[in-house]
Amino acid sequence: MFIFYGFPLKIYSIQVFYYLFASIFLVLSVSWITSALIVFVKDVRHAIGVILQFIFWATPIFWNIGMLPPKYQAIIKLNPLFYIVDGYRDALIGQNWFWVSRPVLTIYFWIISILMFAIGIFIFRKLKPHFADVL
Repeated sequence: MFIFYGFPLKIYSIQVFYYLFASIFLVLSVSWITSALIVFVKDVRHAIGVILQFIFWATPIFWNIGMLPPKYQAIIKLNPLFYIVDGYRDALIGQNWFWVSRPVLTIYFWIISILMFAIGIFIFRKLKPHFADVL
């Protein structure tokens, strides 16, 4: 759609692949956790819907983070999806490299994502032997 609307691709657009990988890694991490828990706790399915709705509106996709006071911007930046959304925006529109413009946020995102991935693998492996009994 970006190209269709006449925006030219620039060298910064190559970062789209990095942010795609980051998105997949984060979604995989959350999926490991929720897929194991949903087998045993049926209400997780409903909680996921509520949490996703909240995260969607708390992530600056359709609004600019500059609209918020600085003290609230710091809270929004704790959301790992902020890093991905803002990264796509910078790659396609802002023309910034992720390692130059926000190295601290990059490190924070990967620490959170790797931690969630490790927790997801741990939970999934612990609960996997009991899947057959419950299903």
